[in-house]
Amino acid sequence: MSLVAISLCAKAQQTLIQVEGWNCYIQLPEDYGQTETSYPTIIFLPGIGEVGTDANKIIANGPGAYVKQGWNGEALGVKFIVIGLQPVNTWPSAASVKQRIDNLRSRYRIGNIYLTGLSMGGWIVLNYSNKYPDEAKAIVSVEGVVPNDGYDGYPGPWYEYIRYYYEEPALIGVKFIVFEQKNDLRGGREVINAVDYWYPGNGYYFLTTFGNGGHCCWNEFYGGQGKQPGIFNIGGINQTIYDWFARANLKALARYITKCFVKNNELQWACENIMPGDIFRIEESTDGITFSSVCMLEAVPGVSSYNYKLSQ
Repeated sequence: MSLVAISLCAKAQQTLIQVEGWNCYIQLPEDYGQTETSYPTIIFLPGIGEVGTDANKIIANGPGAYVKQGWNGEALGVKFIVIGLQPVNTWPSAASVKQRIDNLRSRYRIGNIYLTGLSMGGWIVLNYSNKYPDEAKAIVSVEGVVPNDGYDGYPGPWYEYIRYYYEEPALIGVKFIVFEQKNDLRGGREVINAVDYWYPGNGYYFLTTFGNGGHCCWNEFYGGQGKQPGIFNIGGINQTIYDWFARANLKALARYITKCFVKNNELQWACENIMPGDIFRIEESTDGITFSSVCMLEAVPGVSSYNYKLSQ
């Protein structure tokens, strides 16, 4: 009988839509129309040079540029919805971004959210994560401007407030990556220091040297424009940022599985604290070393017992 493992998860066409007056490019997984599943979702915010009404600028850089190159939005077997949002003005508030994300949630089956942005977009996602700490599972800021405009009445940088003034910070379980270039430092090291002060291992800082280390080279991180996304040693694993998002999604609920066993050729397991968008991935192996995915099952909030009929 095959060995069985269970883990938790969740050339495509981008579609241009309008969301509360902002341009938005969205790519849905290829099987979206054949399922009722909620999908983990990568949401990208651009830099100052990409704001406005020229929709082509949203997919000039970032995940959308990699999708243009042929990426189907899948990483490590996890199928993502991929979204690029284009603010019409610079430095949009966290509330205005949330308004658009809530609109998208009402229109699409969006599960766990993963935020990323470049330059000003990095500022947006870092600022958003503080205003709404339960919204995103992981954050990637690429050469992002670090919020320095205070927080909750504190006049200094928000990362200083988080590190020294919270009795217990709200960013429980949120993972962060900050990329900076050697000649383009923006305070990102302090962001990760603040995260690690409370939750060691939840933050990763990378100092890179692409294009002489200036404010540039977005495709070295995201892919696109003829390049594959960069591979970085994140948590001891060489991976792209998309792989890292996928692993964060696959592991999001693993610690909540309370028991798992096989009975009458059926895999049965119990779990707790299920959230919308959580997905179980079932894998099989004949040698206990190499596993292959056989199916994915959507977790249902409030349901604690699951089963899957194994192949004979």
